[in-house]
Amino acid sequence: MISVLIEAGQDDEALAMTLAMLVPGAVEGVISDVTIIDRGMNEASRTVADAAGCRIRPSSEVYEALLRARSDWLMMIEPGARLLPGWIDRLASHLGYDGRPARFKRAQQVRASVLERFRQQRSALAFGLVVKKSAIAPRLEGAVGLRDVAKLVKPVTLDCAIVPAGRSPRPA
Repeated sequence: MISVLIEAGQDDEALAMTLAMLVPGAVEGVISDVTIIDRGMNEASRTVADAAGCRIRPSSEVYEALLRARSDWLMMIEPGARLLPGWIDRLASHLGYDGRPARFKRAQQVRASVLERFRQQRSALAFGLVVKKSAIAPRLEGAVGLRDVAKLVKPVTLDCAIVPAGRSPRPA
């Protein structure tokens, strides 16, 4: 089982897209709970999170949200990011056989050109992060955001793809 944490602002559509992608994981029993860190959420974003059964925590409680997550495994992802089919089985396999932090690989259909990649400012959570809470808990104090947590680890890359937030797949 895994607890999901998402920092969300006013983009309710991006949040809804990511939460909808997580539903199959909850149905399969891989995802136990979702906590949304409020980074300036508006009423529409709060409604989306509430309708999906998420807990909402203020941005001042990132440390507490991480420590109080139900599962020892945490998945941090940005609103608007979408995991592609096959993620549930590959993630479950990783959780069962490997204790290392991991991230998802970039989906082939959203590969940026060399120039775009050079100019692009990439978030530490652009490809998500899966990590054991017990492995990072001693280093969490002082983390003010999930991106700070993502910078604490050196993840391996899982064999399942993600479309990062703000990117659209290119037509085939």
